[in-house]
Amino acid sequence: MPFEKGKSGNPKGRPSKAAEQALVERLSPMEDTAHEKLKTALHQGEQWAIKMYFEYMYGKPRQRVEQSGPDGAPLHHQHKHMAEYTDEEVMDFAEQVAAYKLALIAD
Repeated sequence: MPFEKGKSGNPKGRPSKAAEQALVERLSPMEDTAHEKLKTALHQGEQWAIKMYFEYMYGKPRQRVEQSGPDGAPLHHQHKHMAEYTDEEVMDFAEQVAAYKLALIAD
């Protein structure tokens, strides 16, 4: 369906700046309290507070994802339709994915 000339393709559009400003004004009185709560949590060694502090101060670290097979070998791509896989191949793949997830969690 082509767009009509002079008519917005996004009629509801982005919320107005006035709505955003109203939210900021409602939350601003809580700013000091939020800082104090974060400071207290940091002093208590709360992991969520430490993570939040460093992510906001220094940014989130880049996530690196290795794109190679076992022991750094190249990935092998099989070009088969999903229906061509045997139950054993599907289960083997599921086990490989589970092992990979566990390895990621362990790091």
